[in-house]
Amino acid sequence: MLREDKPAVKIKLDPTSYPLVQLIWEEPGEHEPSGFEEQVLFPEEWWMSLATTAEVIVDEMDTAINENQKLAEILTLISDRIKAEIEAEKKRVRYKDSYESFADYISKISQREDIDNARKAQMIHDAALKLALDS
Repeated sequence: MLREDKPAVKIKLDPTSYPLVQLIWEEPGEHEPSGFEEQVLFPEEWWMSLATTAEVIVDEMDTAINENQKLAEILTLISDRIKAEIEAEKKRVRYKDSYESFADYISKISQREDIDNARKAQMIHDAALKLALDS
């Protein structure tokens, strides 16, 4: 809860926005709170630490208590999503040229009017199989 005389900082996390974190600064005013919002790039190590910390909390928690079961599920989901986003970002960087080339190909095929959608889908599917990046 925001105290009347003190500013507050909120951190809004969305694992799918990795590596960005939304910082919200709320400063109480006379009539309405004023503030500042900004997305900040947080390093991979910070995100991994958050994922690992969530796992540690789950491991130490008594999940026999109903309230803890839901919290454990949420923390596990957060940890899993963070790790998945980090891995996806590494792949985006590693295969940037291949992905961009593939996206350009899809765009060109999609714009063609001389072939039907089924053939377009087949051509895109075939190109995707040829891409054959490691999983």
